[in-house]
Amino acid sequence: MGIVAREGIKGTAVSYIGVLIAYVTLVIILPYCLTEEENGLVRVFVEAVAIFGLIFQLGIPSAIVRYYARHNEQPHTRQAFISLNVWGALLGIVLMCLLGWALKEWIFDYFRSKAPAFNRYYIYMLPAAGFMILAAVFEKFSNTLLKISWPIFFRDVLTRALLAVSVLLYFFDVLSITQMVLSIMIGYGVVFLCQALYFLFISGESSRLRKPVLGKGFLKEYSTYLLFTSVGSIGSSIGGRVDIFMITSSLGLKDAAIYSMAMYLATIIELPQRSLGQILSPLMADAITKNDTERIRSINRDAAVSQLMAGFLLFLLIVLNIQDFYATIPKGEKYAGGIGVVIITGISKLISHAMGANALITTNSKYYRINFVIIILFLAVNITGNYLLIPRYGIEGAAAATAFSTFLIAVIYFLFVRAKYKTQPFSSKSAILLGLFCVLLLLGYFIPLHFHPILNMALRSVLLAGIYLFVVLRFHISPPFTDIFYKYAGRFIPWRK
Repeated sequence: MGIVAREGIKGTAVSYIGVLIAYVTLVIILPYCLTEEENGLVRVFVEAVAIFGLIFQLGIPSAIVRYYARHNEQPHTRQAFISLNVWGALLGIVLMCLLGWALKEWIFDYFRSKAPAFNRYYIYMLPAAGFMILAAVFEKFSNTLLKISWPIFFRDVLTRALLAVSVLLYFFDVLSITQMVLSIMIGYGVVFLCQALYFLFISGESSRLRKPVLGKGFLKEYSTYLLFTSVGSIGSSIGGRVDIFMITSSLGLKDAAIYSMAMYLATIIELPQRSLGQILSPLMADAITKNDTERIRSINRDAAVSQLMAGFLLFLLIVLNIQDFYATIPKGEKYAGGIGVVIITGISKLISHAMGANALITTNSKYYRINFVIIILFLAVNITGNYLLIPRYGIEGAAAATAFSTFLIAVIYFLFVRAKYKTQPFSSKSAILLGLFCVLLLLGYFIPLHFHPILNMALRSVLLAGIYLFVVLRFHISPPFTDIFYKYAGRFIPWRK
C-alpha cells in the first residue's frame, strides 16, 4: 500500500489545488461576474457536458483498467489495445452526436419553460463532451501506469482555470456570452490535448492508430464487458446528475446555481475517494486477476480508513464553517439557501467513504454484470425521489433523493462483496475515527466565536484540524500517511512518533 498512499496523497494534493481553483472560479468569480441566471447557465452547461461525456465513454475507461495489464507485455498487443480503445471512444462520440441531434427538440421542450437560455448554447455542448471523452480515455491510460498527479491536474485544475478565464473575459466585455460558451468548449479541447500528449510522453507510445487485432475471443469478452459497464455508466451518469437538470426544469436556473454551489462544497469531501480510486483501480484489478484474496481485503480496509480519515476532517471543516463561509462570498445571502444541501450530501459522502472499495471490487471482478442491476436501481430510486421531493422540498428534496439512493447502492455493494469475497471494510481504526469525529463535531459546534467570518473560520479550522491530526498520528491510523507526514513535516512539529 506504500505506492497507493504515496500516489493517493500526491493525487489528493493536486485535487485540492483544483479545489482552490474551483473555489476561486465557482464561489468568487462566477457569482461576482455573472447574474444568478447566467451562473446557472454556465453550471448547467458544464453538467450537461459531463453527463453526455460520461454516458458516451461507453465504459471504455473501466475496460482500460481491467484489461491493460493483460496486453502490456508485448509492444504490438499494447499498441493494438490502445488503438482499440481510442477507436471505441471515437465511435462513442459519433453515437453521441447522432443521438444528441435526434433528441434536440425533446431537450429543447424540457428546458423551454424555465431555462430557455440553455437551448441557445446546446450546439456547443456536444463538441465539448467529445473532447471530454477523449481526455478521459488518455487519463485512464496514464492511471494504468500509476501516474495520477498530472492527469488530475489537467482535469481538475486546468479545466477550471480555463473556465475562469472565459468568464472573466466575458465580464470585461472582451467576449460576448456566446463567445464565452464557445471559449469554455475550446477549454475542453485544450485539456484533451494535454492528457493525450502527457500519456504519449510517459509511455513512449506512437500517436498513430493501428488496426486493433487482438483475437476474436478477447474482442467478444471485451465487447460483453463494455455492454454491461456502459449501461451501468449511463445509469450512474444520469442518476448522479439528474438532480441539477430536474431542478433547472422545475425551479429554474437561479435555483440550479444555488444547488450547484452547495454540491461543489459537498463534493470536496469526495475528492480523496476519487484520487484513491484512480490509483486503486489498476491494483485492485491485478489482485482480482491473480485471485489474491488477502490483498483484496487489505486494499479494501486501507481504502476505507484513508477515505474516512480525510472525509471526516473535511466534513467538519466545511459544515462547521458553512455559515461564516456564505457570509464571505459575493452575493452569499442569495446562495446560503444551499446549506441544507451541503449537510445532507456531505453525510452521504461519508457513508460512501466508510464502505471502502466495494464498488471497485465488483467492477473489476467476474461479477461485474451485477453493476448493471445496481446502477439501474440507483437510477430508478434517484429519479423517483427527485420527482416526488423537488416540488415539495425544493433543492433540499433533490439532495435527500440523491443521498438516499447513494446510501442504498453503497449498502448493496457492501452486502454483495461481503457475500462473495468474505471481506468488509470496517476496523477498529474506523471506530476511532468515528469517535474522534463526533467529539470534534460537538466541540466545533459549541465554540463561541464572534469575530469576522474569515477569522472565525481560520481559528475554528486550525483548532479542529490540529486536534484531528494529533490523534491520527498518535494512534497511527494510517501508517503510510504517518510515515510520509513525518518524512516531510517532522522537523516542524514538537512531537515524534
